[in-house]
Amino acid sequence: MLNGFNKVIDFWRQELTDKKPDLILNAGKVLSVLARVQDIPVRILAGSRFRNLYYWAVNEFFENPAFEKAYLAAQPCDELELSAPYDAHVRFRAHFRKEASLWGTAKAVGLHISSHLYWHIRRYDKVKGYYLRENILYLWRRYRAVKAMASSKLPSSADFSDQPFAFFPLATEPETALQMLSPEYLYQLPAIASVARDLPAGAELAVKEHYAAAGRRPADFYGQICDFKNVRLMNMAEFGMKVVGASRAVVTITGSSGFEAAAMGKPVITFGRHNIYNFLPHVMLVTD
Repeated sequence: MLNGFNKVIDFWRQELTDKKPDLILNAGKVLSVLARVQDIPVRILAGSRFRNLYYWAVNEFFENPAFEKAYLAAQPCDELELSAPYDAHVRFRAHFRKEASLWGTAKAVGLHISSHLYWHIRRYDKVKGYYLRENILYLWRRYRAVKAMASSKLPSSADFSDQPFAFFPLATEPETALQMLSPEYLYQLPAIASVARDLPAGAELAVKEHYAAAGRRPADFYGQICDFKNVRLMNMAEFGMKVVGASRAVVTITGSSGFEAAAMGKPVITFGRHNIYNFLPHVMLVTD
Protein backbone atom coordinates (compact mmCIF):
# COMPACT_ATOMS: atom_id res chain seq x y z
CA MET A 1 0.00 0.00 0.00
CA LEU A 2 2.85 2.36 0.85
CA ASN A 3 4.46 1.59 -2.50
CA GLY A 4 1.16 2.31 -4.24
CA PHE A 5 0.80 5.70 -2.56
CA ASN A 6 4.37 6.61 -3.44
CA LYS A 7 3.68 5.83 -7.10
CA VAL A 8 0.54 8.00 -7.06
CA ILE A 9 2.42 10.87 -5.42
CA ASP A 10 5.26 10.60 -7.93
CA PHE A 11 2.82 10.51 -10.86
CA TRP A 12 0.93 13.66 -9.84
CA ARG A 13 4.10 15.50 -8.86
CA GLN A 14 5.49 14.85 -12.36
CA GLU A 15 2.19 15.89 -13.98
CA LEU A 16 2.25 19.24 -12.18
CA THR A 17 5.90 19.77 -13.13
CA ASP A 18 5.30 18.96 -16.80
CA LYS A 19 1.94 20.64 -17.41
CA LYS A 20 2.08 23.58 -14.96
CA PRO A 21 -1.74 23.99 -14.63
CA ASP A 22 -3.30 27.27 -13.48
CA LEU A 23 -6.34 25.52 -11.98
CA ILE A 24 -7.21 21.92 -11.06
CA LEU A 25 -10.82 20.68 -11.05
CA ASN A 26 -12.15 17.83 -8.87
CA ALA A 27 -8.78 16.81 -7.46
CA GLY A 28 -8.49 13.85 -5.09
CA LYS A 29 -6.67 13.84 -1.76
CA VAL A 30 -3.11 13.34 -3.04
CA LEU A 31 -3.42 15.84 -5.89
CA SER A 32 -5.05 18.42 -3.60
CA VAL A 33 -2.16 18.22 -1.14
CA LEU A 34 0.49 18.49 -3.88
CA ALA A 35 -1.37 21.40 -5.49
CA ARG A 36 -1.54 23.21 -2.14
CA VAL A 37 2.23 22.82 -1.68
CA GLN A 38 2.77 24.44 -5.09
CA ASP A 39 0.10 27.15 -4.57
CA ILE A 40 -2.05 25.87 -7.44
CA PRO A 41 -5.76 26.60 -6.85
CA VAL A 42 -8.17 23.66 -6.68
CA ARG A 43 -11.95 23.61 -7.15
CA ILE A 44 -14.06 20.57 -6.28
CA LEU A 45 -17.77 20.28 -7.02
CA ALA A 46 -19.38 19.44 -3.65
CA GLY A 47 -22.93 18.66 -2.64
CA SER A 48 -24.44 21.48 -0.58
CA ARG A 49 -26.77 19.16 1.42
CA PHE A 50 -29.58 21.54 0.43
CA ARG A 51 -32.12 20.43 -2.19
CA ASN A 52 -30.12 19.35 -5.26
CA LEU A 53 -27.61 22.22 -5.22
CA TYR A 54 -23.83 22.10 -5.39
CA TYR A 55 -21.00 24.54 -4.71
CA TRP A 56 -17.32 24.89 -5.59
CA ALA A 57 -15.08 23.84 -2.69
CA VAL A 58 -11.49 25.07 -2.55
CA ASN A 59 -9.88 21.91 -1.10
CA GLU A 60 -10.40 18.21 -0.40
CA PHE A 61 -12.16 19.07 2.87
CA PHE A 62 -15.00 20.71 0.87
CA GLU A 63 -14.30 24.08 2.52
CA ASN A 64 -15.05 27.48 1.00
CA PRO A 65 -14.35 30.74 2.88
CA ALA A 66 -17.03 32.50 0.81
CA PHE A 67 -19.74 31.00 3.05
CA GLU A 68 -18.60 32.90 6.12
CA LYS A 69 -18.17 36.14 4.15
CA ALA A 70 -21.66 35.83 2.69
CA TYR A 71 -23.15 35.02 6.10
CA LEU A 72 -21.55 38.06 7.75
CA ALA A 73 -22.80 40.30 4.93
CA ALA A 74 -26.33 38.87 4.76
CA GLN A 75 -29.45 40.49 6.18
CA PRO A 76 -31.68 38.47 8.56
CA CYS A 77 -34.75 36.90 6.95
CA ASP A 78 -37.47 35.15 8.96
CA GLU A 79 -39.08 33.59 5.89
CA LEU A 80 -36.22 31.19 5.15
CA GLU A 81 -36.66 27.69 6.50
CA LEU A 82 -34.95 24.32 6.05
CA SER A 83 -37.98 22.06 5.74
CA ALA A 84 -36.80 18.83 4.09
CA PRO A 85 -33.66 16.66 3.77
CA TYR A 86 -31.58 17.15 0.64
CA ASP A 87 -32.78 15.34 -2.49
CA ALA A 88 -29.98 12.77 -2.84
CA HIS A 89 -30.53 11.54 0.72
CA VAL A 90 -34.27 11.03 0.20
CA ARG A 91 -33.67 9.06 -3.02
CA PHE A 92 -30.89 7.00 -1.40
CA ARG A 93 -33.10 6.02 1.55
CA ALA A 94 -35.89 4.80 -0.71
CA HIS A 95 -33.45 2.86 -2.90
CA PHE A 96 -31.64 1.32 0.08
CA ARG A 97 -34.82 0.19 1.86
CA LYS A 98 -35.87 -1.56 -1.34
CA GLU A 99 -32.48 -3.24 -1.75
CA ALA A 100 -32.28 -4.30 1.90
CA SER A 101 -35.77 -5.83 2.00
CA LEU A 102 -36.19 -9.62 2.10
CA TRP A 103 -37.02 -9.73 -1.61
CA GLY A 104 -34.20 -7.33 -2.47
CA THR A 105 -31.73 -9.40 -0.43
CA ALA A 106 -32.83 -12.66 -2.10
CA LYS A 107 -32.50 -11.02 -5.51
CA ALA A 108 -29.01 -9.73 -4.70
CA VAL A 109 -27.90 -13.17 -3.44
CA GLY A 110 -29.11 -14.78 -6.68
CA LEU A 111 -27.28 -12.16 -8.74
CA HIS A 112 -24.03 -12.72 -6.81
CA ILE A 113 -24.21 -16.48 -7.30
CA SER A 114 -24.98 -16.11 -11.02
CA SER A 115 -22.12 -13.63 -11.51
CA HIS A 116 -19.68 -15.90 -9.68
CA LEU A 117 -20.65 -18.90 -11.81
CA TYR A 118 -20.29 -16.82 -14.96
CA TRP A 119 -16.80 -15.66 -13.90
CA HIS A 120 -15.82 -19.29 -13.26
CA ILE A 121 -17.06 -20.40 -16.68
CA ARG A 122 -15.27 -17.53 -18.45
CA ARG A 123 -12.19 -18.01 -16.21
CA TYR A 124 -12.07 -14.37 -15.18
CA ASP A 125 -9.31 -13.41 -12.74
CA LYS A 126 -11.71 -11.49 -10.50
CA VAL A 127 -13.36 -14.74 -9.41
CA LYS A 128 -10.29 -15.13 -7.14
CA GLY A 129 -10.68 -11.65 -5.64
CA TYR A 130 -14.37 -11.76 -4.72
CA TYR A 131 -15.36 -14.15 -1.94
CA LEU A 132 -18.86 -15.39 -2.68
CA ARG A 133 -19.54 -16.58 0.86
CA GLU A 134 -18.48 -13.26 2.41
CA ASN A 135 -20.59 -11.25 -0.03
CA ILE A 136 -23.67 -13.33 0.71
CA LEU A 137 -23.07 -13.11 4.47
CA TYR A 138 -22.80 -9.33 4.18
CA LEU A 139 -26.16 -9.14 2.39
CA TRP A 140 -27.74 -11.24 5.14
CA ARG A 141 -26.14 -9.09 7.87
CA ARG A 142 -27.43 -5.97 6.13
CA TYR A 143 -30.98 -7.33 6.01
CA ARG A 144 -30.89 -8.29 9.69
CA ALA A 145 -29.33 -4.96 10.74
CA VAL A 146 -31.93 -2.90 8.86
CA LYS A 147 -34.72 -4.98 10.36
CA ALA A 148 -33.29 -4.50 13.88
CA MET A 149 -32.37 -0.81 13.57
CA ALA A 150 -35.73 0.12 11.97
CA SER A 151 -37.74 -1.92 14.47
CA SER A 152 -40.79 -0.33 16.07
CA LYS A 153 -39.31 -1.44 19.41
CA LEU A 154 -36.65 1.25 19.13
CA PRO A 155 -37.70 4.73 20.29
CA SER A 156 -38.47 7.62 17.95
CA SER A 157 -37.94 11.30 18.73
CA ALA A 158 -41.48 11.45 20.16
CA ASP A 159 -40.47 8.95 22.84
CA PHE A 160 -37.92 11.45 24.18
CA SER A 161 -40.55 14.15 24.70
CA ASP A 162 -40.44 13.93 28.50
CA GLN A 163 -36.71 14.60 28.81
CA PRO A 164 -34.00 16.63 27.06
CA PHE A 165 -31.73 14.78 24.67
CA ALA A 166 -28.81 15.38 22.34
CA PHE A 167 -28.70 13.65 18.96
CA PHE A 168 -25.67 11.78 17.59
CA PRO A 169 -26.15 10.46 14.02
CA LEU A 170 -23.72 7.66 13.19
CA ALA A 171 -21.63 7.84 10.01
CA THR A 172 -20.71 5.02 7.65
CA GLU A 173 -17.25 3.49 7.96
CA PRO A 174 -15.06 3.39 5.97
CA GLU A 175 -16.30 6.47 4.14
CA THR A 176 -14.79 9.52 2.48
CA ALA A 177 -17.34 11.72 4.26
CA LEU A 178 -15.78 10.73 7.60
CA GLN A 179 -12.16 9.64 7.23
CA MET A 180 -11.12 12.12 4.52
CA LEU A 181 -13.15 15.11 5.70
CA SER A 182 -12.05 14.74 9.32
CA PRO A 183 -8.53 13.27 9.48
CA GLU A 184 -7.94 14.92 12.87
CA TYR A 185 -10.81 13.04 14.53
CA LEU A 186 -12.77 10.09 13.15
CA TYR A 187 -13.57 7.94 16.17
CA GLN A 188 -17.30 7.61 16.73
CA LEU A 189 -17.38 5.39 19.82
CA PRO A 190 -14.94 7.61 21.82
CA ALA A 191 -17.00 10.65 20.77
CA ILE A 192 -20.16 9.00 22.10
CA ALA A 193 -18.32 8.03 25.29
CA SER A 194 -17.04 11.56 25.94
CA VAL A 195 -20.46 13.13 25.34
CA ALA A 196 -22.24 10.53 27.49
CA ARG A 197 -19.79 11.24 30.30
CA ASP A 198 -20.40 14.99 30.24
CA LEU A 199 -24.17 15.17 29.65
CA PRO A 200 -26.07 16.93 32.42
CA ALA A 201 -28.10 14.79 34.81
CA GLY A 202 -31.45 13.77 33.35
CA ALA A 203 -30.36 14.26 29.73
CA GLU A 204 -29.85 11.44 27.24
CA LEU A 205 -27.93 10.90 24.03
CA ALA A 206 -29.95 9.48 21.13
CA VAL A 207 -27.82 7.58 18.61
CA LYS A 208 -29.21 6.74 15.17
CA GLU A 209 -27.65 4.37 12.65
CA HIS A 210 -26.88 5.38 9.06
CA TYR A 211 -28.62 3.28 6.39
CA ALA A 212 -25.44 2.68 4.40
CA ALA A 213 -23.66 1.35 7.50
CA ALA A 214 -26.18 -1.42 8.19
CA GLY A 215 -24.44 -4.80 8.14
CA ARG A 216 -20.93 -3.34 8.24
CA ARG A 217 -20.50 -2.87 11.98
CA PRO A 218 -18.43 -5.18 14.22
CA ALA A 219 -20.49 -7.68 16.19
CA ASP A 220 -20.21 -5.79 19.51
CA PHE A 221 -20.59 -2.26 18.11
CA TYR A 222 -24.19 -1.59 19.19
CA GLY A 223 -23.61 -3.37 22.49
CA GLN A 224 -20.82 -0.95 23.39
CA ILE A 225 -23.14 2.00 22.71
CA CYS A 226 -25.94 0.54 24.82
CA ASP A 227 -23.54 -0.02 27.74
CA PHE A 228 -23.86 3.68 28.54
CA LYS A 229 -26.93 4.13 30.73
CA ASN A 230 -27.76 7.58 29.35
CA VAL A 231 -27.41 6.56 25.67
CA ARG A 232 -30.19 5.00 23.62
CA LEU A 233 -30.26 3.65 20.07
CA MET A 234 -33.23 5.07 18.19
CA ASN A 235 -35.28 4.00 15.19
CA MET A 236 -33.24 4.34 12.00
CA ALA A 237 -36.34 4.81 9.85
CA GLU A 238 -37.05 8.29 11.23
CA PHE A 239 -35.68 11.16 9.18
CA GLY A 240 -32.69 12.78 10.85
CA MET A 241 -34.09 16.26 10.33
CA LYS A 242 -37.12 15.42 12.47
CA VAL A 243 -34.84 14.20 15.26
CA VAL A 244 -32.73 17.36 14.92
CA GLY A 245 -35.83 19.49 15.43
CA ALA A 246 -36.83 17.61 18.59
CA SER A 247 -33.35 17.56 20.14
CA ARG A 248 -31.69 20.15 22.39
CA ALA A 249 -28.40 19.85 20.50
CA VAL A 250 -26.74 17.79 17.77
CA VAL A 251 -23.36 16.12 18.20
CA THR A 252 -21.51 15.10 15.04
CA ILE A 253 -18.16 14.78 13.32
CA THR A 254 -19.04 15.56 9.70
CA GLY A 255 -22.65 14.38 9.34
CA SER A 256 -25.44 16.10 7.40
CA SER A 257 -27.48 16.43 10.59
CA GLY A 258 -24.86 18.88 11.85
CA PHE A 259 -25.41 21.06 8.80
CA GLU A 260 -29.19 20.82 9.16
CA ALA A 261 -29.02 21.73 12.85
CA ALA A 262 -26.68 24.65 12.15
CA ALA A 263 -29.01 25.95 9.41
CA MET A 264 -32.00 25.62 11.76
CA GLY A 265 -30.26 27.53 14.56
CA LYS A 266 -29.90 24.45 16.76
CA PRO A 267 -26.77 24.17 18.95
CA VAL A 268 -24.15 21.89 17.38
CA ILE A 269 -21.17 20.21 19.02
CA THR A 270 -18.80 19.01 16.31
CA PHE A 271 -15.52 17.09 16.35
CA GLY A 272 -14.87 17.82 12.65
CA ARG A 273 -12.64 20.82 12.01
CA HIS A 274 -13.54 21.43 8.36
CA ASN A 275 -17.35 21.67 8.33
CA ILE A 276 -18.52 24.64 6.28
CA TYR A 277 -20.77 25.79 9.14
CA ASN A 278 -18.16 25.78 11.94
CA PHE A 279 -17.93 29.58 11.95
CA LEU A 280 -21.53 29.99 13.17
CA PRO A 281 -21.89 31.27 16.76
CA HIS A 282 -24.09 28.33 17.88
CA VAL A 283 -21.58 25.71 16.62
CA MET A 284 -19.00 24.54 19.18
CA LEU A 285 -15.88 22.85 17.81
CA VAL A 286 -14.15 20.26 19.99
CA THR A 287 -10.38 20.39 19.43
CA ASP A 288 -9.09 18.83 22.68
